[in-house]
Amino acid sequence: MIRKTSIKSKTLALMTGIMIMGASFSVLGAENTCGKNAKWTYNEANKELTISGSGYVESSDKWEKLKIKKLVVKSGITGIKNSTFSYLRDLEKVSLPKTVKYIGNYAFEGTAIKSIEISDKIKKVGDGVFSYCDNLENVVWNYKYIPESTFYDCDGLKTVKMGDKVKKIDYKAFAFSSLESINLSDSLKSIGEGAFYCTKKLKSIDIPENVKTIEKETFYNSGVEDIKLNDGLGTIRESAFEKSKIKSIVIPDSVSLIETKAFVGCKKLETVKIGEKLENIDKETFDRCKKLSSLTLGKNLKTIGESAFNDCKALGNIEFPSTLETIDYGAFKGSGLTKVDLSKYGKYVDYWAFSDCDRLESIKIGAQVEEFHVNAVANCKSLKNIIIDENNAEYVSDGTCIMDKSDDTLLLVAGGVSGTYKIPKDVFLIDSEAFYGCVNIKEFDASENPRYSTIDGVLFRERTYENIRGLELVAYPLTREGSYSIPRSTIVVAASAFQNSKITAITIPNTVRYIGACAFEECKGLTRIVIPGSVEQISNSTFWGCDNLVRVQIKKGVKYIRRNAFKGCENLKRIEIPKSVMKIAKTSFKGCSEVTFYCKKSSYAMSYANTKWFIKYKII
Repeated sequence: MIRKTSIKSKTLALMTGIMIMGASFSVLGAENTCGKNAKWTYNEANKELTISGSGYVESSDKWEKLKIKKLVVKSGITGIKNSTFSYLRDLEKVSLPKTVKYIGNYAFEGTAIKSIEISDKIKKVGDGVFSYCDNLENVVWNYKYIPESTFYDCDGLKTVKMGDKVKKIDYKAFAFSSLESINLSDSLKSIGEGAFYCTKKLKSIDIPENVKTIEKETFYNSGVEDIKLNDGLGTIRESAFEKSKIKSIVIPDSVSLIETKAFVGCKKLETVKIGEKLENIDKETFDRCKKLSSLTLGKNLKTIGESAFNDCKALGNIEFPSTLETIDYGAFKGSGLTKVDLSKYGKYVDYWAFSDCDRLESIKIGAQVEEFHVNAVANCKSLKNIIIDENNAEYVSDGTCIMDKSDDTLLLVAGGVSGTYKIPKDVFLIDSEAFYGCVNIKEFDASENPRYSTIDGVLFRERTYENIRGLELVAYPLTREGSYSIPRSTIVVAASAFQNSKITAITIPNTVRYIGACAFEECKGLTRIVIPGSVEQISNSTFWGCDNLVRVQIKKGVKYIRRNAFKGCENLKRIEIPKSVMKIAKTSFKGCSEVTFYCKKSSYAMSYANTKWFIKYKII
């Protein structure tokens, strides 16, 4: 009995000892393991975590419950494993010994560290080591490179002092951080994609001479205003400076490649000077740089790419180099140019190259120009003078238009022409886009041309369609408002005939057999229309963009509704479709979310409506 009691007493004493040790853990600093040969103690009084031993340190679940403010790693520890101290939210100060050679991925991610110094003795630093450290302000970095996402989204970061042995900055190393200043090492050779992505407080930076490439999105949407590119630079990748705050840029003579969108949307960019080695400006390179006013092109430039200077509203007159061959699609569309001189340089001018340039007043086309697309200067409202060298083999002009020499086709009329436009006597054909953007023409005069005529200022010509002789309505003056009744002698409405006009109502007689593509496109004033049964098809894009068109009646006899016929007619509510319609294209009513088909039971229109979730139908 006595023996039994003594066993109980010993057990009770042991349990009491365990309880005492547990109670003293946070006060006296009990030891715990944090790696094969590493242990830790925690001092509650000063919130200090001390790690000692050897080898690698790994995370302990117990740390999450502690308010660790200071970390002291003792000599002998050689490495820190992945995410070891990540998201210890109170950790402000870190002391690492020289024996630490390895720091794993995200080791200090999300901590409250305020400053850090990384030695050049370290052999490896992982990715994202200090990412999301919002209190980190100052960094001294001597390791040979700055890995991927090292300072990603560090909202408090101010300065980084880089050692002279740093050779590489990796992918998005400083992305979304509040970095204000950094000195780039002279030894630096590589700056990774998105390295300074959205660093909006970084104002200036110099690129060292050993860096040969500015990678994709390196300074995307950054706050950099002043940047100096080194003379050894060879390539600027896609979107490298997109939406950044740079004010001026000098492209060194060494640069041979600038990829698409490199400077797109740089709203503060005012001055650009392009070096001698660059032969091609890629598409959208300076697109939407609205303050760009001074542009110097390199002497060896051959091609200006698609939309390269689109919407550069402040861009004044520029001098093209003698090497220039191609001005691509929309290259200067919507820019601020007032004059374009291609009298000596340039061979190919693509669609919309200078279209929508509201301030463009004159253009000169030299004998060397082989291809000048019809819409190249379309919708230029101030353009009044078009001068073409008499030795040009392809084109001729009377000073206000462009004509094809080979077949006497009127390709384009200057958008600034106003009042009465007299059709040149030598014109044999008129292109459907010839009057695009001619918003100031009030009437046409064909008195000197034997092939065309006018009725009340509207342009017509005689033609045969399906063995029927009659009139083709070629062009309607865009300035005219109100209603219009097409003459009964008309058998064809030409493509684009009323495009962008101000008519509010149109009467189409049943003598009309054909209506061309885009005939009423963008007629914003139209609210209702009746298509006679004499018209076999509603052509491609006929009513595209007629925003206020509410009601359409299609008469019996119409068979086809072609692609995009009513596309974008967002207020179209009711359309009556007869049983004669046997084909409706997939995109005929794209964007018509309010439309209801009024059709016959078992008709093609009813079947079509059943395949489109946004189209309702009613049987009539």
